[in-house]
Amino acid sequence: TGNITFSGAVTLGDGADTANVNGNLGIQDSAPVQKLHIDEVAGMDVGTASTSGTAQFALDSFTATTFRTAKYLVQVHNSTDTDFQAIEILLFHDGSDVYLTQYASIFENGAQATFDADINAGNVRLLATPASADTMAFKFIRTTIEV
Repeated sequence: TGNITFSGAVTLGDGADTANVNGNLGIQDSAPVQKLHIDEVAGMDVGTASTSGTAQFALDSFTATTFRTAKYLVQVHNSTDTDFQAIEILLFHDGSDVYLTQYASIFENGAQATFDADINAGNVRLLATPASADTMAFKFIRTTIEV
């Protein structure tokens, strides 16, 4: 019921009761700024990365002028040793500094990575530092709230 507007590639009900939306999906949001955005207030995004070094890198980033608060659920898989880590990270920023807490960290055979955050060129970055030069695969879900 109501109005439905489609733009771009959208697949609904292909016989297997699936729905596929390419791009961003907004619920009561005419211009979604991430993969799932609700009521022009909050939403979710996901991502992956891999590395075989110990150098700190930006696992994720988002625009500081758009979002104030983020919660991450991060999974790290050391595919060399077949070890895992899962951690939740909550952060917010005040425009110049990022405040971060890490909790619910579980791992086998030691933490596979450590995490920090900063603001760089107007973007809040979640920084990861692998614990070893083994091949590491990172996956995350980010939930954000707008400024």
